[in-house]
Order: sequence, then structure tokens, then C-alpha cells
Amino acid sequence: MAFFDTFSPGSSAIGESLARHAQTLPLDAVLTDEIWSGLAGQGLFAIDDLFPDDRNAAVCAAMETLGRRGLAGQAAGAFAFLRVASAGLAAPVSEGRARVSLGQPPYMPAASEKDIFLTNVDGVATLFSPTRIAPAETLSTDGWVRVDGTLSAPLGPFEPAQDVYDLALGAWLVGAGLSLLDSAVAHAQTRRQFGQPIGSFQAVGGPLSRAAIRLDAARALVLTAGAAADEGDTRLAALVRHSSARAASEAALVAHQTFGALGMVEQGPVQARSKRIRQLISQYPPPRRIDPKAALLPGRSLSLIATAPVANEAFDV
Repeated sequence: MAFFDTFSPGSSAIGESLARHAQTLPLDAVLTDEIWSGLAGQGLFAIDDLFPDDRNAAVCAAMETLGRRGLAGQAAGAFAFLRVASAGLAAPVSEGRARVSLGQPPYMPAASEKDIFLTNVDGVATLFSPTRIAPAETLSTDGWVRVDGTLSAPLGPFEPAQDVYDLALGAWLVGAGLSLLDSAVAHAQTRRQFGQPIGSFQAVGGPLSRAAIRLDAARALVLTAGAAADEGDTRLAALVRHSSARAASEAALVAHQTFGALGMVEQGPVQARSKRIRQLISQYPPPRRIDPKAALLPGRSLSLIATAPVANEAFDV
């Protein structure tokens, strides 16, 4: 687990613990109640209490670990809720007895009556009380639900929730992209055509190399943003989401291209994680306007943000 060496000691501890646990779980598994409570038992949702000095970096390490195994569920939403919830409200989530469905009614990530539904109302994190929950089919590998109900208690400003959500999602996307790229590289080294590995062809090796460079830059930004947030500056959080989304999308596309027809098989080595990447990138809450100047602060580098020019054009910054 050498990649944890780049994290702080607390972050490395949670990352290594989760990595050992995640190895016992199926790749790209849907997070059942049993898996969810097992992750909570590893301290996943108690990070803020376990590592108060580097809680954001620890969230990034944990989510990268889950991303490398393709495990997502509503973990990022849970971290968002825990940043705005009181201790009493947070207990069922931190102990693994309830999930958090963060979304915008009527369609939200899958949850049941025992779980917590959270939305954003004019910048305020607000609980939603469902009166009816029905399954809804989507193209994602994870189920969704249609909910009817009413807005409930406001919890405070939504911004702290979105800050940690964007950091968590960015780290997960980087982990998922890196794992897809690892699989594609291994395939390119063993799959042979015309008597040589396909990775030796420029049309295959070139895209793999470019995807790796973009993922490395996105991961560097995740590390920088997590450390900055622990120092009280969360301005890089929105940048992380744009950078990681672009890098993970490219990695998924390159993986599909490298595996060829095998990459399109529903139970193949790419499809499930690729679907999760596309789903989570577009999922609520939407990405925010970015502040590229935040990367020019002392000790940071705009060169880490491989996607800033594209994001600026798209969001008119």
C-alpha cells in the first residue's frame, strides 16, 4: 500500500485499515447494509472524531481506497451530512446503522425509512421527511428511489457539506480512475497482436500515458486540497471535483478503448466502474463555480489543475 505514503499519518492509518478490509469485499460491489456497517466498523464514518487535525485528508485517503475497489454507495453523502449534523443526528450514521441519501427530491439515491434524506434548500442543508419511497430504475449500477414527502429541519449552511462532498467525490474518482487504468495497462502488456503486446503500439500506449499524467495531477490536487482544508481553506474543494471528474472520465474512456469489445461486456473488467464514474460525476449536488486563484496561494501550483481552462470555459469563471 505504498500510495498511502503521500498522506498524513492519520490519513494513512484509515486508508491502510480500509484497504485491508476492502480486499475482503467483491470488486464494484453494491454497498449492502452488511457492507455499510462493516465499513463503519473500520472507523470510516468516525473520521472527524478519530482524526480531528487532518479529518479532510483522512476523508480523501478513505475515499481513494473505496474508489480503487469501485465501492461507492452514499459514502460521500454521509460525510457531507456528518459535517452539518448534531451529535445526536450523526450517531446512527457514524455507527453504520443508517445511510444518507443526499439529493434533490423526487429522485434520490437508494435509501429506506430508517435512513436519512438530505437536500439543499437555498444554501441551507435541510432534512427531507419521505412519506412514500418507491424504487426507480436508472442506468447506474446502484439503485435509486422516488420519494414523496416534506421538507423537515434545517441543519445550517450547506457549504461545509458540499466542501467535504467535493473532496470525497474527487478522491473517489481518482481512485476509481487509477484502478481502471491499472487494469487497462495490465491488459495492454499481456494482450498481443502482430506478435507483440498492444501496449507497444502508440495508439494504445499514448492514451494510457496521457490518462496517467492527468490522474497524477488530479491526485496531487486532492492531496493539496485536503491539506488546505485542514488548515481552514476550502477554496480548492470545487477545483478538485472538476479535475478529478475530467481525469476519471478520460481513464474510463481509455480503459474501454484498450479492452476493446471486452470493455463493453456488462460483467467485464470496465463496465461497472465506468458506469459509477459517470453517475457520480453528474449526481447531485452539482459542481460549483471554481476559483482558479485559490491555486496561486503560497505553496500551491496552478500547474496541478490540469482541467482548469476547460472548467473555466464551461462555468464562465
